[in-house]
Amino acid sequence: MKINLEGVDTVLLTHLHIDHSGDLPGFFKARTLTARASAIRFAVFGPAGRGVFPSTTRFLSLLFEKGGAWEYQKTFGADEEIRGVDLPIDLKAPATQIVDADGLRITAIATHHDDCPSVAYRVDYGNEGIAFSGDMDASAVPNLVRLAKGCSLLVFHCPVLDPPNSPAQLYSFHTPPRRIGEATRDAGAKRLLLSHIAPDIEEARRAVLQSIGASYKGSVSFAQDKMRVGATP
Repeated sequence: MKINLEGVDTVLLTHLHIDHSGDLPGFFKARTLTARASAIRFAVFGPAGRGVFPSTTRFLSLLFEKGGAWEYQKTFGADEEIRGVDLPIDLKAPATQIVDADGLRITAIATHHDDCPSVAYRVDYGNEGIAFSGDMDASAVPNLVRLAKGCSLLVFHCPVLDPPNSPAQLYSFHTPPRRIGEATRDAGAKRLLLSHIAPDIEEARRAVLQSIGASYKGSVSFAQDKMRVGATP
């Protein structure tokens, strides 16, 4: 799968939990109200559906198509074309190359977030590559390692402590720090940025860094609002 995204605003959704997709209508509204163009095209990539979770295309339809919660949005401020693309969610599925044009490459691979379908992404441009884990449990680490091989920066969600210091059920949704360190080492990522940080992580930063540092010796930092990350030295 390769899609021409020239002139298209591209959105990459890792999964459809509320805290990772609920801001999409507000994002679209802000984009159209500040745009100088009379028409905007959006391409929204995300996981296929399973169980109680709709596919990305169904999710967009429920929001913006006829009868949707925010049907008005497609003609509010600017005319919008919203196209959804459902990505494979089977861990055995090969990586999907979404874009490969003009030096830009975007690749997706299935991950695992308990019952919620999820995917991870990698964006390469020139000599730099950034991989985003999204929320995922340790069963998806082999896929993420393949996706992130040699990347300049790996952005890994870190909402739990090493077992048994977080509620047991959370380990079926998230990857603990020690496995994050091992995955980053195995991927050969040059730098690691921890994101989606829970209060427990904030209070135990030193322990988290020590756990990751047991296997990964590269640069590790914690994401902050409005943070900018420069190019790899």
